[in-house]
Amino acid sequence: NNYILKRKGILLTCSVISFMCATNKILELTTITNILVLIINKRTKKEEFPEKREIPLLDRKTNTKKEIILAIILLLTYFSQLVWSIFIPDNITLTSLLIINIIFDIIMLTLTIIIFYKDLKEAFTLFKNNFSAYISYTIPKLGIMYLIYFAVALISMLIANTDTSVNQKTLESLPLLYLLPAAIICAPIIEEVLFRGCLRRLIKNDKLFIIISGLIFGLLHTINEPTFFNMIIVSLPYATLGGFFAYIYTKTNNIMINIGCHALHNTIAMLISILLMI
Repeated sequence: NNYILKRKGILLTCSVISFMCATNKILELTTITNILVLIINKRTKKEEFPEKREIPLLDRKTNTKKEIILAIILLLTYFSQLVWSIFIPDNITLTSLLIINIIFDIIMLTLTIIIFYKDLKEAFTLFKNNFSAYISYTIPKLGIMYLIYFAVALISMLIANTDTSVNQKTLESLPLLYLLPAAIICAPIIEEVLFRGCLRRLIKNDKLFIIISGLIFGLLHTINEPTFFNMIIVSLPYATLGGFFAYIYTKTNNIMINIGCHALHNTIAMLISILLMI
């Protein structure tokens, strides 16, 4: 029992992910049972469990005016799509739309890497040299986050009376050849640098940063909802996810952890979509 409890966080995360990818009722029931058992079981004798491993932290530096201006420019470039996308004709072909999206993704990814190159390099080096410590710290928290995420998603779906968001429907209509690299590589790098890296340069207060980062992340994923009410309600699960990523960033100050968590989440989402199509 102690062996299981020592790895409670990791097992909880694996159980939640298994539930997300479950393809039949038996597997769903099994994983739900595992989750409940892990939640109920408590560590009664703390002395029998090892101390939490300390994770290396990058120093929180004071950003220069140049770095702040570059962060603002990067954010404005990303948000520009809300303006120029209005002029895209409704009868545009899927191929043409994909070409536009690919070009924009390449531009954003290039600017992101150039502007944050020094931070990304430093974060990657520390992440690579302390991979085990970071994983041990982050993975258990993912399990807790997913439990909250599921609860919020269920409530939002019931209130909005919908089983999926417009954003999700749009993604499902795109070819996998474009969607996989865009979701697993481009989106984690671009969105984490924008919504965590850039916003962190502008917002120093931890709580305010977590709230604003989560809200913006959530609303941008549901901006195409048919009504303002739906946009707000359906954005809550995304905001929960964004808030969690922001929380992790305040604890580690390492953007590579965020990129890794985001890539893992999107990979799971893609896997679920593929399994549902089979």
